[in-house]
Amino acid sequence: MSGWHHVDADEAPRLAEAIDWMLSVLSAGPVESTELMLKARADGIAWRTAQRAKHSLGVRSHRHGFATGGHWVCALPAGTSALKQEITNARN
Repeated sequence: MSGWHHVDADEAPRLAEAIDWMLSVLSAGPVESTELMLKARADGIAWRTAQRAKHSLGVRSHRHGFATGGHWVCALPAGTSALKQEITNARN
């Protein structure tokens, strides 16, 4: 499967909001996956929608540490600041 996901008219605004939210949250640097999930929930974004936003932005997840001390961290890919500016310009 190519990773393409059809977004219906009802879902598009929620996904756009989640993409903006994801850019905002991760623009300061990597965030632990568990914390990201809790922030999404606290901000009223369904985790599945947040996952679609992660996929759309090419967010990378990396494991830090081993065994019980390890955790997953999410980060924006290089060059995302240009994408963020492009999205902002397109909406204005």
